[in-house]
Amino acid sequence: MKVFIPSNSNPWNKEKAKLLLRRMGFCTDLNSINRYLLMTPGDVVDELLQESTDLPPTTAPEWAYWDNKEFNDSGNNKGYYHTIWQKQAFADFQKNAFRERLVLFWSNHFVVEYLDVNQPAYLYQYYALLQTQVLGNFKTFVHQIGLNPAMLRYLNGYDNKNSSPNENYGRELYELFTLGQGNGYVQEDITETSRALTGYNKTVRYGPITFNEKTFDKGSKTIFGRSGNWGYDDVIDILFDEKKDIIARYIYEKNI
Repeated sequence: MKVFIPSNSNPWNKEKAKLLLRRMGFCTDLNSINRYLLMTPGDVVDELLQESTDLPPTTAPEWAYWDNKEFNDSGNNKGYYHTIWQKQAFADFQKNAFRERLVLFWSNHFVVEYLDVNQPAYLYQYYALLQTQVLGNFKTFVHQIGLNPAMLRYLNGYDNKNSSPNENYGRELYELFTLGQGNGYVQEDITETSRALTGYNKTVRYGPITFNEKTFDKGSKTIFGRSGNWGYDDVIDILFDEKKDIIARYIYEKNI
């Protein structure tokens, strides 16, 4: 990857400024372009990154952690709250920050669908997680997304028990989220990973999804050639220990 260094033959100009601002936001205006042309490209990038780092997460609504009963008791159907938060998300995008651009990008990587999740509080918590993690450490991001209730519901993690392991999230963790299809894992890794991810099950309908020791598979599992009584944290550690180069290339290629 080449670093852009302005020169007489390749100057920092309006066209390049507009391209940068479109890549790090959603739009731009003439005043912003003129101001940034007085700065070096590196300083522009640093300013945009700092602005996004300093941007606080969107304030949580009163219903951010309601369960199904609380939504039913509110007198509004759940679609009402979905609409409220869709409007809030679009208002956030109008801030034109690099963080919001990344929120949109990563929502298309760690995908959930609101009709399948069907719980506004879960979707708020998912959105809040994106806002707080998109400028952070990718391993931490992967760890947190797998415990998010919207993701646990969407990819059936909340149904994953020692008596009936569900492989949906284990497969997507490798195929879509970190390694790429058929890249660096085999079916046995998915099966054993799914056993290690058991135990995060719903207790209250559409309420918090917490770890239940009784539904966790306590047997030995072998993941990427390493055996032990692995649990959720171990899966993430093993994945990033054994496959960090594949992960880095997969994520890099997804961004170019």
